[in-house]
Amino acid sequence: MKKLIVLLLMAILLPSLANAQDFWQQSNGPHTGDIRNLVINSSGHIFAPADAGLYRSTDHGKNWVLTGLKGTGIRSLAIRNNGDLFAGTIDGVYRSTDNGENWSLMGLTNEWIVSFAFNSSGHIFAGAYWLTSPGGGGVYRSTDNGENWTRVGLINNYVGSLAVNSSGDIFAGTEYNGIFRSTDNGNSWTQLSKSGLTSVQSLAINSSGHIFAGVSFYGIYRSTDNGQNWTPVNKGLTDLYFRSLTIHSNGDLFAGFDKGGVFRSTDNGQNWTPINTGLSNPRVYALAVNPAGHIFAGTEVGVSRSTDNGE
Repeated sequence: MKKLIVLLLMAILLPSLANAQDFWQQSNGPHTGDIRNLVINSSGHIFAPADAGLYRSTDHGKNWVLTGLKGTGIRSLAIRNNGDLFAGTIDGVYRSTDNGENWSLMGLTNEWIVSFAFNSSGHIFAGAYWLTSPGGGGVYRSTDNGENWTRVGLINNYVGSLAVNSSGDIFAGTEYNGIFRSTDNGNSWTQLSKSGLTSVQSLAINSSGHIFAGVSFYGIYRSTDNGQNWTPVNKGLTDLYFRSLTIHSNGDLFAGFDKGGVFRSTDNGQNWTPINTGLSNPRVYALAVNPAGHIFAGTEVGVSRSTDNGE
């Protein structure tokens, strides 16, 4: 009889455990437009732009409130180590020093800022969208926390992604001209391999210095030699229309796609596995990881969360 009871319990529990894997939970908002960007500060507060403006959650996505930055056109977000929050908009760069309650316009009002990066010296780099008129776009630098900006290169380029490695080298991903690298704080730039690297949407660098580039329609590329050479790492991906990329503190890679949802790699990009059970929408525009290791995905219908690395 005891053996029969044990077998019955296993028959009940095993399907439940299987269904619990790769489980995402829908957060309680925002529900007013595509969530195309997510950033999380050291306190775990989440910031997400939507149709009405920038929303903030201080309780892991259970509740959301609209911050002091209203309106559409928020294209990029970034948080400095000191907690200052920067937003790139169609009207220029805004900064908040009080967790999003109040915002100041910091300049670049003639550019649409679409990416940010920070180096260890506290310098801020901003990538601009090149509109139709010549003389726009490129990379701007501020050495005084956004008070003043100087363009340092890549004019007439749509710089959609920026990243800085532990040596201070800056990488800029562009829409049409591949990836560039600067080893002198942005004063000069070298074009790296361009083959297959058009329309670079995201750049991420892991603790080993390996660089990952997400490319629209072509999936993910990896460089293990500081950008000199790039190799596609798409094994296991069923959708190559790339949207977003983030790296967990444990080294796992998470990538979001236009229709394929979220994929995870636990071996430096060699292989990818879909982790979509419970995901509210397969179009994943943004990914971020909080200090507790929870993963957040921004989609067409709000934000979803996984509290166990997708499992």
